[in-house]
Amino acid sequence: MRSRQATTAPLIMRRRGGSFALLLSVLALVGCTGHPQRFLPADSPDGPAVRLGASLNPAADQRSALPYLLLPLSPAILARLRSEDAAPAFPPEMSRIAPAPNVIGIGDVISMTIFEARAGGLFVPEEPGARPGNFVQIPAQEVDRTGTITIPFGGSMRVLGLSPAELERRIVERLGNRALEPQVVVSRQRIAGVVSVLGEVNNTTRFTIDPSGERLLGAIARAGGPRPPLWETMVTLHRGGAISRALLSDVARRPEQNVPLSPGDVLVVEREPRFFLVIGAVGQAFYTNSVTRRFSFDGPRITMADGISRAGGLHEDRADPRAVFLLRQEPAARMRALGLPVPDEAAETVPTVYWVDLLEPGAIFLANSFPMRAQDVLLVSSAPFTDVSRALGLLLPFAQSGAAGRATVAP
Repeated sequence: MRSRQATTAPLIMRRRGGSFALLLSVLALVGCTGHPQRFLPADSPDGPAVRLGASLNPAADQRSALPYLLLPLSPAILARLRSEDAAPAFPPEMSRIAPAPNVIGIGDVISMTIFEARAGGLFVPEEPGARPGNFVQIPAQEVDRTGTITIPFGGSMRVLGLSPAELERRIVERLGNRALEPQVVVSRQRIAGVVSVLGEVNNTTRFTIDPSGERLLGAIARAGGPRPPLWETMVTLHRGGAISRALLSDVARRPEQNVPLSPGDVLVVEREPRFFLVIGAVGQAFYTNSVTRRFSFDGPRITMADGISRAGGLHEDRADPRAVFLLRQEPAARMRALGLPVPDEAAETVPTVYWVDLLEPGAIFLANSFPMRAQDVLLVSSAPFTDVSRALGLLLPFAQSGAAGRATVAP
């Protein structure tokens, strides 16, 4: 007589086989419906539907892989990158402004004081106590478009291109036969040359340069200072046909970036928030409810270690600490200077991936010294076993269903 176990075994096999056959049929049906006719409901078309529905698809004949450089982060690479900071900065020629010659130009404001040897001359009356001193202050006047000013009792005089000392001598010559041993002191109260400051400042302004000169930080101070934080403030300097940009935090930190200004310069102050992206197995995505992967710089300098920490650190159950990467577009000239092969010789930038193994203690120091830049992408790879874990997570419900079915059939 056959046992009950022997009797129920074919039934279990038939049921299990039928379940697997049904599952395979459903999967096949889902996999074959890659066009508008979809088996399961969805809120958007899938990838195959989009690709197959295109009437023109130039991308089908193009290579999708983008060549890039992979550089293990090392002390030598870090030192070279530090010495060649690629942050926006004013070029050295912006600081090489030759001192303006001390000559009078159109639009300058000239003041003069005329002295006489004793009273009773042209400017100093003989009556005692009529006025103190033996000099007279001539009201300041602006050099007109013809380059001339008016001298009391001397008439019009062309002063364009003269230094204050040369003008003093010519005035003495002009008044020598009328005044008593005249002496003249000439000064330029205002130099013709306007600097404009506009944008994200508290008070847009337009001012003339002092005779002693003006620098960028002083000009922004005249405008009431910037409204955004220094590390989010970009300053654009327009000079002639040239345009240069620099972060205001770098200008404040590096004296050579506080460039002198020239007449006609225009400063545009703009807020330019800087961000970096974090993708992969980081703690922020698993331990918090936030789904933000875009982080802003909260200071003038953020390192790679800072960026990982901002994202919640490496996920201890999913991350592979041996495969942490930073993706960046580097200037091709810099990569050539490092002696590295650039995939495209005509390209201005080259995609570069910096690789760090955080299981090495020394690599943590490198990551804490490697500065990040705007638009950088931090990538924390998942550990290899996570694929196995996901596969087990998908198969476990079916295994549990099979076990439940066996328990139901076999008492």
